[in-house]
Formats: sequence, C-alpha cells, structure tokens
Amino acid sequence: MNEDIYEIAKKLVTASKRAYNRGIQTGSGGNVSARIPGTETMLVKASGGSLGDCTPEGFLITDFDGNLIEGNGKPTREALLHGYIYKMREDVNAVVHVHAPYAIGWSSSKKDLPRVTWHSRLKMPSDIPNLDGKTGGRPDGRGNVSEVSGYSGLSAGGSRHRGNGKRTAGGGTHC
Repeated sequence: MNEDIYEIAKKLVTASKRAYNRGIQTGSGGNVSARIPGTETMLVKASGGSLGDCTPEGFLITDFDGNLIEGNGKPTREALLHGYIYKMREDVNAVVHVHAPYAIGWSSSKKDLPRVTWHSRLKMPSDIPNLDGKTGGRPDGRGNVSEVSGYSGLSAGGSRHRGNGKRTAGGGTHC
C-alpha cells in the first residue's frame, strides 16, 4: 500500500471508529470502502472485523468485483455492492454501511424515513428510501438498488435496507 492509499485508509479508520464509538454500528458488522483515485480498485474493510478495531493496515485492496488484489484476509461480502456503486457513480469516492440499531428497527416498518427536522430537509433532497434487503427494491415496487443508486438521496442521505442497515455514499473521504 503506497503512502497516498495509506492516507485514505487512515480516513476510513477515523470514520469507522466514529461510527462504532457513537453506537451507530455495534459488534463486528458494518462496512466501509473508498475508491482509489485513478484506478478501478478500492480499499475495503476485511470481513469479520469490528469498525471499532480498524487499522489502516487491516484494509484490503480489491477490484470493483470484490477480487482481492492486496492485503490479508477476506473482503467483506458487501465489496461487490460497493464496487457496483463506484462503477455506476464516478462522483462517489466512499461508501459507509452501518447497522444502526434504530435504523434497523425503522426499516422493519417498510416505510421511507421522513426528513422531520429543518436541518435534515436542508441537507437531503428527499426522504430516505427503505429497500428490501433481499431484492434491492422498494416494498411498494417503486425502484430498485440501481435506480436508487442514481438517486441523489444516496449521496445525501443514503438508503435503508430492511433488516440490514443504512448505506451512504459520497464524493469525499472527509471525516
């Protein structure tokens, strides 16, 4: 891992530890990744590790199909989804997927998450869609993960996947 990639890995560690310390990810779940600029590769969290225990050295480099290029361990099973988002959205440079306990609870309602505060309406263009964790589609049949990935809410507020948590993607790796 060269110095530039190591710096990206350090930013992923910061984001991972924040998510864990704030309780929006518990246990060994959750996935983070970052596009490696100028390539069709990404840094991804190894499977089985806690976001709270991440280190820059613990991240793996894979291609967008989740194939391991460099590092020790098995890539997260979400690597393929993260790579798919990077393929579809060249403006996305990082993806965070957490299993926030309240988000999982809300997702079981099969309802989109409304923007109830002024601040959320200012930051997000629309409510956050609730997608089926198995089919990738909305419970009411409107849209699927590929359509929602192009939807501006993915980069602003993300999407919730019933029983699985929240995915958010963005253009930077700022923490």
